[in-house]
Amino acid sequence: MIVQVDQTLVLEVYFDLADREEGYEDDIYFGLKQSGPKEMWLFPADETGFLLTADQAERLASALMRAAAASRSAPR
Repeated sequence: MIVQVDQTLVLEVYFDLADREEGYEDDIYFGLKQSGPKEMWLFPADETGFLLTADQAERLASALMRAAAASRSAPR
């Protein structure tokens, strides 16, 4: 799944069996890609990513869902 955060930042999350390595539990990719003027970047590289375990991905998804629910229920 690709999520366009704004004009300069994209989040990418996916599972690919090819990322699975013997002896490691992390096989879910979480990446950040930046574009546009470098002075607008949050990170020094245009692309960075790392692998999560299924448990870590579920905790991250749960935390995002809770934060989204709190945001939606807060007065504007």
